[in-house]
Amino acid sequence: VAFIIAILVYYNYYISQMAIPMWDGAVYLENARDWLKNEPLAHTHRPPLISWIIAGVWSILGEDWILAKYIQMIFTVGAGVLLYLTLRASKGSLFALGVTIPTMLNPQVFFWSTQILTEGLSLFFLVLTLFCLKSEKQHHWFIAGVAMALTFASRYPILLPAIALFIAESIARKNIKLILYTMVTLVPVVILIVSAVSVKTGEFNVA
Repeated sequence: VAFIIAILVYYNYYISQMAIPMWDGAVYLENARDWLKNEPLAHTHRPPLISWIIAGVWSILGEDWILAKYIQMIFTVGAGVLLYLTLRASKGSLFALGVTIPTMLNPQVFFWSTQILTEGLSLFFLVLTLFCLKSEKQHHWFIAGVAMALTFASRYPILLPAIALFIAESIARKNIKLILYTMVTLVPVVILIVSAVSVKTGEFNVA
């Protein structure tokens, strides 16, 4: 708990110093406004989830880019908590803490999570996928399918490591029922995501 509080303070201080978003961040903000105002997307090839979240926050709290600065931080710290819980279940608290702290303090993880980008968001849903697949609760495999789909919506290429995790755990479990649980949520949610973008833009482009 103390580490989470400390990392949140560290993130908050660093993010508060950001006067303007970097180019890619501005693009996601522009797309968020387009989704919110029901206007054509300016950048059709960008993954939609971060812009959807920003648009949702703006619809409640008002359109202010400063609010969007802190979204990735929340998801990255959440990924750290999930990583710790996942590792603790199989390796113990000390090992879990020894992996989680360096991961959260990694300069690449920290920097990109302070920007209005997709790295922290996709990391959260990727780790959530792992957490659900490692769980002994069978209904968590339903959630794993949703998490994989949202990994795709947050950063298209990160679906590949999510699928790799799914394949590895499926081979280890050898339980066709669990595989079907995940597929029954993964496929429809991916179709919904692709359909939403296609209807909005007239195409689905990941280039």
